[in-house]
Amino acid sequence: MTGLRFVLGSLALAALLSGGAALLLRLVPVGGRRPLGFVVLGLPLFVLGLSTAHLLGWYRADCASLRGWDQAGSLGLLVLLWGSVAWALMRNLLRLRTARRLLGSWPALEHPALVQHLAPVCEQWKFPLPRLRVLDTSSPAAMSGWLGGPTVVVSRWLLEHLDGDELEAVLAHELAHLFRRAGAVLWAVRLLRDSVWYLPWAARTLELLEGEEELEADALAAKLTGRPLALASALGRFTEYGLPDGRALPAFRHSAAWVLEERLRRLVEGQAKPGSRLAGSLLAGGFAAAAWRAVPSYLAASAAALPVYCRIAP
Repeated sequence: MTGLRFVLGSLALAALLSGGAALLLRLVPVGGRRPLGFVVLGLPLFVLGLSTAHLLGWYRADCASLRGWDQAGSLGLLVLLWGSVAWALMRNLLRLRTARRLLGSWPALEHPALVQHLAPVCEQWKFPLPRLRVLDTSSPAAMSGWLGGPTVVVSRWLLEHLDGDELEAVLAHELAHLFRRAGAVLWAVRLLRDSVWYLPWAARTLELLEGEEELEADALAAKLTGRPLALASALGRFTEYGLPDGRALPAFRHSAAWVLEERLRRLVEGQAKPGSRLAGSLLAGGFAAAAWRAVPSYLAASAAALPVYCRIAP
């Protein structure tokens, strides 16, 4: 076995484990996908870290298993893989910085009626009342984040086109994102997705977790307000805004079409209820425990099979 084959074998092992977890992720009910999703995207980095540690030990040893083109090829592949991680970190830090700048640039919204909608929900959740900001646009948009505290942004369009119940439902949905720490969780998931871009199921895993976040936020909002049809009506207004001239829906530019359809179906049919985390947590724990025990042993045995070439001093 050569060093390059060792790295490629480690990648194959990572793909096998991550791909198996990705297949199971599709079977996990909504509400329990977060833990297993992190396993899908995090396992390749765990395997990569261990295989890198083995090879770095050989680079420093007097008797090395790597030389010539084998050394250059294995080192080049490791640089490419870890370079992807560094690129992903820089990209997502810039994304976070841009989001915080935008969030802070929009003016504060003085709207006592909105505060009246938010206060009961926050009191029930024992959650601090968020700051309100307004986005002066004629498109439907609502978002939430942390800027020295919880912040909710609504567009001028929402204030002008939604009735009281619909607006309360949208605000409850955004509060649910804050309560679930969706911003931090999805930022970490995107970082992992960008780090393992070479896995074909990485993008689909992110899509599933983003979709679950919207569905779970809907479920919490419906539970708190007791009016799931109000949120469905608001989504319907967003859809009606985008359909007449074929424009992309600004409110759903980051969501796949199936997410919108599933959200509407669950809300209209009264099925928007928070899901159980048990199945996903058990599967994630099982996969992580198995990888923790099996991967180091496999890589150690593979590294031991590398040929050894001792450096002879001139």
